[in-house]
Amino acid sequence: MDSSLVHAPCPSRRERGQSYLFGCSLAAGKSQSFTLSQKSHDQHEFLLLHTASLGGSAPDEVHVLEISGTGFEKKQISVPVATLRQSVQPSIALHGLELHPPVKLNLLTGAGPLHVCGQHIVENEDDFEEEEEEDEDEEFDEEEDDEEEEMEPSDEIMVMKKGAALKQAEKEHKVESKPTGNTPKRQKLSQPQEQKAKPKGAGRGKK
Repeated sequence: MDSSLVHAPCPSRRERGQSYLFGCSLAAGKSQSFTLSQKSHDQHEFLLLHTASLGGSAPDEVHVLEISGTGFEKKQISVPVATLRQSVQPSIALHGLELHPPVKLNLLTGAGPLHVCGQHIVENEDDFEEEEEEDEDEEFDEEEDDEEEEMEPSDEIMVMKKGAALKQAEKEHKVESKPTGNTPKRQKLSQPQEQKAKPKGAGRGKK
């Protein structure tokens, strides 16, 4: 593999934008630069580096991968990010190291070849707008869910209070309708007593 960029469509995607395979091969005295494609002002491009590995023909010596780019406050900075050796550690994972152009990959020490693999991400402004709308919808849904969760305990309390009030009313109704046992019973008068109770002049015949 030479030191040219490899751009091939990659089936993997991030949450937004399009992902392309990125790869380059570094050797002594050869570096690889990554700059904007300048296809459109509405696009955002960056690299995600995943692995760096020595080629089979690389000698058993220390190889150092160096990355140069723009740091904070637009200061130029160069940083060694991987140290490899054929007999000790021939490859390393870079865990999606994100680099925004312009950047340069350089083999600081060693004869190489050193192969670097990653992803070239291209994002459009429309993707950002869609993502913002999705975020707003998700936030609105979360707020509704929170309101429903806050209302649920109060609804349960109201139901419990209503149930307790109904039970209390039923108890009071039973107490009021239950006979006390102090009501005097009506005594029936026997026939002789009823006759005695009649007035004296009642039932007399004519002389």
